[in-house]
Amino acid sequence: MKLTSFAYTAAIGVLVAMPALAQPFESKGVVGDWGVFFNAATGGCFVERQTEDGVVMQMGTQADMLGVEEQNYGFLAVYVPIPTDIQPDEKRHVQFQLGETVYGGDAVGAERDGYFGGYAVANRAKFIDDIANLQTMTVNPETDRAYDIDLTAPQPALEALRALQPAMS
Repeated sequence: MKLTSFAYTAAIGVLVAMPALAQPFESKGVVGDWGVFFNAATGGCFVERQTEDGVVMQMGTQADMLGVEEQNYGFLAVYVPIPTDIQPDEKRHVQFQLGETVYGGDAVGAERDGYFGGYAVANRAKFIDDIANLQTMTVNPETDRAYDIDLTAPQPALEALRALQPAMS
């Protein structure tokens, strides 16, 4: 297993976009199980999927948050419909295993409209590439708090994200 440094930065209040909620995000279509969105306030695009058990996962680019124009940088957010032990705005160390690579750093807790969880922004190039071909991501691998998240074919949705971002910039 390869351990990779993964620094995170906080961006308060701009990442959550539950499909049924009245948020200021513009839908740009659906690719498989993933919704594709543009956030005019941040100039970023993201994809979102809600699993059968209520887990909402978002991945995307938020150029103003990342401070770079590189599409391979990105963010990852995970939310569930029940309270978690991370509090809003609390930073907590987290690890994500993507294939053989483990990213570690800080996630920021968030709560929005009855969904709880957190988000992390990558400052490492190729983050989107690392996640694109995977079916499962393990959060906090090698701990008693480890759990798997079903990604279900993110590559086509992330390709749509990459095509959309330059068009919206």
